[in-house]
Amino acid sequence: MLNAMGATLWGAIAITLALAVAVLGHRVSLSYRSEFPTASTRVSSLPGEQPSVAPTGTDAANAAPSQLPRAAVARHGQATDRQGASANPGVTTLQTEPDSTPAALPEEPALIGHYLPPAGPNPQKDCKDSAVWVDKAIAAARKAGEAPKENLYQFKLQCASDAGDTAAMDGTLVDLIKLTNKTTYWNTLLRIERQDEREDHNTLMIYRIMYNTNSMNADTDYIEMAQLLGDAALPGEAAMVLDKAMSSGAIKDEHKERTNRLLTALRGRADTDKKGLPQQEAEANKNAAGELLVKLGEVYYGFGDYQKTADSINAALQKGQIKHMDEAYVYLGLADVQLKNNADAKKAFAKLKDVPNISPRVLKLWELYAATLGMSAG
Repeated sequence: MLNAMGATLWGAIAITLALAVAVLGHRVSLSYRSEFPTASTRVSSLPGEQPSVAPTGTDAANAAPSQLPRAAVARHGQATDRQGASANPGVTTLQTEPDSTPAALPEEPALIGHYLPPAGPNPQKDCKDSAVWVDKAIAAARKAGEAPKENLYQFKLQCASDAGDTAAMDGTLVDLIKLTNKTTYWNTLLRIERQDEREDHNTLMIYRIMYNTNSMNADTDYIEMAQLLGDAALPGEAAMVLDKAMSSGAIKDEHKERTNRLLTALRGRADTDKKGLPQQEAEANKNAAGELLVKLGEVYYGFGDYQKTADSINAALQKGQIKHMDEAYVYLGLADVQLKNNADAKKAFAKLKDVPNISPRVLKLWELYAATLGMSAG
């Protein structure tokens, strides 16, 4: 009975603190509502960049390329896409789902008034002062055996965004993804992580996560991913990526002609690869090292033959002598996901931590992806 009473008490505390934070959030929002007119278009620039509002929905479909998040950062720091089109510096858009927008708040209950720090003229200071109450509400909910409310994390995310604190944004987005697995949070996190990445190998790893979480929504992202895959001698997978972009209507009119030319070239290369598969398989099986079998598995993945992908890479791992172990485990894990075998997929992704010199950023993101396998995508 005492345990039950304790759980009930903590639940009451969690609700009280959550309501306190919501009231404070309402106070803070009044002081900068003119800067963020709606809950669905909250925008933050990363440190050193000018704030900019990125269009969403219908507006995004009609927006000029200069209004869109950048497709790539050239290795010398100039923002361009790989087809030569200019792209603006990265813009991180924080979107609040319509169904998670809090309803209008009632008058502040006297019961919780003393929990709140006084509302002042400085919203960023209010955010900083209230963070302790958000964390207490989250901790109380967890102690009561309940999942913390999404809007608590959203409050932290918006405050971090307003302050230009990308590290805090990153951590809060990870919490939100673990809680909801929503594609909007994935998209924002992956755009933040991509900002400082300069190696094509790691950029492609980030794009693979964006693609496989269905959080890729800019046509320039599809185009760059396809070009990186083409550069990695994987035209079949590159064509698959562009086919999805074209069929879903993601490619903007002004990019369709160039994209069609790229897709035609990739399909030609993919057809050549498909015809050469029997010979490639024979050579890979004869070779004492596993490298050729990994490449074979990656080619099979691009053609949608996921069982042969898994078989080839598992055989490669038995042989050893693999140049990029991170790619081997990632493709093995992705093949297992497609085969509806999440348990084996998680085992494959867990092996990434043993890969020497793997990018800490890439490792963190794939571990997060593995942790959300089996969750419904928001």
